[in-house]
Amino acid sequence: MRQWIGIPPKIMCRQHLIGEYREHFAIKGLLKKQVRLDGYFRNNCIEPLSLQLRFDLLKEEMKNRNYKTKDLVFNTELFDYLNDKKHFKLDEKETFNLLMQKCSVCRKNALFQNLFNPVSVLSTKTKKISQESDIC
Repeated sequence: MRQWIGIPPKIMCRQHLIGEYREHFAIKGLLKKQVRLDGYFRNNCIEPLSLQLRFDLLKEEMKNRNYKTKDLVFNTELFDYLNDKKHFKLDEKETFNLLMQKCSVCRKNALFQNLFNPVSVLSTKTKKISQESDIC
């Protein structure tokens, strides 16, 4: 599960929009069971306190595209067991660049909406490659 924080749902391709929407149901199940989410935090995948807002944005876009939707509510007490981790924040720019690298359809949509700077993604990719070279 990854929240694409900072990415307007209107630029997301069908696969990423529906995928992130569905994953909110899965993450709520994990929260209800109070499962440890260390991997989600370590890999910068979720921002707990933004789950409801993000779900609502995704649901609105799903309705705009005439997709079927269901209601989902993240009560604040669901996050209590996470302690300080419930305040975890994702880097929106990093998340945006990651999706732009992964998906040509989302990238095309972002270009069309004038939200995407190919140079920033290229520099991120170059930086990552140089960091990997340093490790070897």
